[in-house]
Amino acid sequence: MPPLIDLLQPSKLHWLTVPRYAVIAVPLLLATGSSASGQGTVALPLLLIATLGCVRLVWLKRLPHEWARLDKAKHALNAAQPDRAIGILLKPLALAGTHYQVKRAVLLARAYCHQGDFIKAHEVLSAHDTRYLLPDEQLSLQIAWAQLFIEADNPAEARRRLADISDQECQANLNCLLLKAELALQDEHYPQARTLLESGLDHCKEPADRVLLHNNMARLEGLQGHRDAQLRHLQSARVEFSKAPRAGLTDIVHHNLAIALVRKGQPEDAKAVLREAFAAGDTSGLAHVIAVLNNHLHTAREAGYADWVRNIYAEFDRQLERLKPRTSREQLALDITQLRMMRNDGISCTIDNYPELIEHLLDRLATTTPAVPISERVAGLVELRHDLKREIETELQQTNKVPVQLINLMQQSAQQLLKHTATIETYLSNLSPKLIGPLTLWHRYRTDADKARIELAEGSTNLQAAFNALFDHLREKAEWLAEQGTAQQTIEAWLIICDELVAYHDQWPPAAQPSWRAQYSDLAQHALDQATALMAGLKHHRQQVDQLIGLAYFNLRLREDKVAAARWMRVVKMYEPSLDHYASWLRGHYGFVCGELDGAFYV
Repeated sequence: MPPLIDLLQPSKLHWLTVPRYAVIAVPLLLATGSSASGQGTVALPLLLIATLGCVRLVWLKRLPHEWARLDKAKHALNAAQPDRAIGILLKPLALAGTHYQVKRAVLLARAYCHQGDFIKAHEVLSAHDTRYLLPDEQLSLQIAWAQLFIEADNPAEARRRLADISDQECQANLNCLLLKAELALQDEHYPQARTLLESGLDHCKEPADRVLLHNNMARLEGLQGHRDAQLRHLQSARVEFSKAPRAGLTDIVHHNLAIALVRKGQPEDAKAVLREAFAAGDTSGLAHVIAVLNNHLHTAREAGYADWVRNIYAEFDRQLERLKPRTSREQLALDITQLRMMRNDGISCTIDNYPELIEHLLDRLATTTPAVPISERVAGLVELRHDLKREIETELQQTNKVPVQLINLMQQSAQQLLKHTATIETYLSNLSPKLIGPLTLWHRYRTDADKARIELAEGSTNLQAAFNALFDHLREKAEWLAEQGTAQQTIEAWLIICDELVAYHDQWPPAAQPSWRAQYSDLAQHALDQATALMAGLKHHRQQVDQLIGLAYFNLRLREDKVAAARWMRVVKMYEPSLDHYASWLRGHYGFVCGELDGAFYV
């Protein structure tokens, strides 16, 4: 504690105004005055209060009831139950100290991130005053902020948050070490990532910690094309997991190991690993069951086994039937997500009357209820419109006509989405500019609202205005990401412009297509140039396979440039991707490019 006279300086006033410090300083000041005036009996209890305050500040940072509350929340998170963890942490706690409040904020942000709710995670951390915290508390919050920004697709801000943490402090904190290693992996600084992760393996002894370290070492080896070393680390992660099983780790360990085993030609071993993951969690919990089945599906796609994929969808149906009842929020999300997944995997919809299903879902999305937040209703509408569009395309290909009922449903969904225009603009205006992931998502919703406006436009003037708004917004997003985002995010944004221009071009009658090309050719060429330059600047492309296919496709569609398309396809072929992971429209682009290049062009 500073000398008593110093407490009156502005920089030290917190010793008198902040409770955790004032409980020490004020009694000391009063005790000093009492002693000076000869009132020793008064000074003694005041000194005792100051001593207890000091003990609470330095040694008893968390009282037993605070430990118990935090441990209960950690246990829920480790069991992959973020909802339960949030419920625990939101309950008021009597006599909660500052240290507890910091740890609570960190855990609460982690739970919200686990749910994908980065906005609430940001609110929780922002609400905590970081002034006058102890060094270990400041470290905890800095690491929590960095974790949030990595998950919210803003590695630059995460890097800034970690910059002030010394190497020694970071080496001693596993979360900090893992975050710095993750940033090194994203920046393709592989030697730095290896040094950090190997350092962690040297001094971390807890099985759960070693699981994460071995998994990230496996990622590193995979990015460098060392598949045998990758598999060894994943097997090591599985061994460490078996020492202290945690449902929250199955999504990491067993999923990645199953994929690696499939790539080694061992699908039966992969299935055994995923069965182990199923048994490791709460088999009566919907979230755990869906997570494991999603990993099954991902692995089956990697293997390219259609029968395996169909069997997993059948298992989905059995498990969802077993785990009734579900909330209306869960049911709505499942119904919409399953439509998209089944279409991408080529699984026939079991619903006899597709239009009736869509109409029912639209009615549920139109109903205002606290159980389904408005953000989820907007997201559901966008997903539903995408599936409806794909159904219309399928009907057109198969019968050369579109049922009037589907056209009416598309118009109904457009009208419904446009009612949320103010909500979309509010999110885009009010979200922190550092939350790049959530902002990108709301930009996507605005894009779909712009397209809905195009669908409903009456007259050429309104139609032209709607098209201008769409492409102005898309360019705005791409230029924003060029300033704030990563190269991969920016490439994606420029390629989306190319995709929309080509897609609308193809919808016009042949006689109108030259006019469309003349109007938007400059924008298309600019977007393709920007994406090409950014991709050329990347040293490695393993994580950009879909964008490489896009570059090849748009070089053919916009420029008829087979040489450039072949160059990008040669890079794609290097990574031997399993295209079953990707959406069917991307597989269509891949097939188009292969057909145009005639194989020998790029092999």
